[in-house]
Amino acid sequence: MKISLPNILILLSLFLFSSLSAQDTTQVREYFVNRDEPNAVYGFTFVHMTDIHIGEGQGDYGTPGFLNDTMPNGDVGYSAIRLRKSVDWINEHAKEQDIRFVMVTGDITDSGERSEFEKAKEILDDLKIPYVPTIGNHDIWPYVKFQQEAEYAYGDSVMAEVFKDTYDKAALFFDHWDDGTRLTRVYNPESLKEHYHQNFSFAYQNVGFLAFDFNPRYHVRKDEPGVGAEARLNDFAGGTYPWLLNTLENYPYKRDKNLILMTHQPPHRDITAIFNGLPLVDNDKMTKDLMKYKDNLALWIAGHVHRNMNYSVRTIGGGMKVVDVRETAANKEYDQGLFTLIRVYTLENPTSIKESIIANSLNIYPNPSNSSINVHLLNSDRVQNISIFNMNGEKIWSNQYNNSTQRNYSISIFDLPQGIYLLQVHTEDLTVQKTFIKMNN
Repeated sequence: MKISLPNILILLSLFLFSSLSAQDTTQVREYFVNRDEPNAVYGFTFVHMTDIHIGEGQGDYGTPGFLNDTMPNGDVGYSAIRLRKSVDWINEHAKEQDIRFVMVTGDITDSGERSEFEKAKEILDDLKIPYVPTIGNHDIWPYVKFQQEAEYAYGDSVMAEVFKDTYDKAALFFDHWDDGTRLTRVYNPESLKEHYHQNFSFAYQNVGFLAFDFNPRYHVRKDEPGVGAEARLNDFAGGTYPWLLNTLENYPYKRDKNLILMTHQPPHRDITAIFNGLPLVDNDKMTKDLMKYKDNLALWIAGHVHRNMNYSVRTIGGGMKVVDVRETAANKEYDQGLFTLIRVYTLENPTSIKESIIANSLNIYPNPSNSSINVHLLNSDRVQNISIFNMNGEKIWSNQYNNSTQRNYSISIFDLPQGIYLLQVHTEDLTVQKTFIKMNN
């Protein structure tokens, strides 16, 4: 094509159209964990979402104030609308994409207002699958921008209170849930205050998740409210770094490449880390200490810098690889929202591959549910029967399927009391099981 002014205008219009068209649908990225490792077996998929920033651009969100205020009615603000779009997409595609749960790695709010936390929870609660929120620097110090702010950084307390039932449900859904320091007030020598540092762990299908809190608690070092964007190891008694090293050392379920780390701030060392990462000396200390566990670490997920990026963390001196990192861009910066589908593969002994494939392919959706559940099998092994047991081990429901190769089964649980139940699927070769939660009708 000859590059004339009309042709330049045509090319420019096509570029603008394609850019706008990309925003007409929810932006979904993919990342594969362990897929290229020997003996890798597909396990499950989860969503990594971050930097929601509910309340951004809205001034004082909801009723006046930042602590006892109430959220507005409806999805007020573009960040709330974009989060809603993402939730709708996940609900629509969870089954076909085999999405089991959602991880939200911080900056849930824009300024730590209780009303912003409440609005985020209202929208996220419409997910038909479990979700786990973690804390970001924007969530730490409640304020109304350039109007008023809290006396110190107690946003971690507000978040823990607002999302209490979310964590309670997650503790029932996931295996080996450990609240760590999440519910313990610990003195922070930098802020001279006590805080709830959000460090906790859990597991899903033999994959361990460690969520930890690199957020500072001191006042931002410029003329505005809140805390800064820098990361901190919080390396003091009862703080993040001692918890992390102790958990890694004593985690009883660690195996080859089966631990996923989650923070708001990523462990990067590019030029932007001067403003939003760990100090160089802390990064050096951390990478050297984590080298001991490099064979256990599968992935580190984070947000904060608002970019989609994959890279490996390496020691500063020797350049040895410690762990791969997936940064996901801000959900609030895309018209229809953005997140990453993390496809997790586990590493198995070849003799156990068949058993692992069958066990990992059992999905219950939605979970929790108040009316019915869908039992989805990704393989076609012949199903003998499906049974439901209560937590006392009593069989309360069972149905024969006579060597069915069907992959989807709908089961009504409307008449079950609220609680936790165990569902067992008996195939011609194996018995596999998974828990589900029955909610109030």
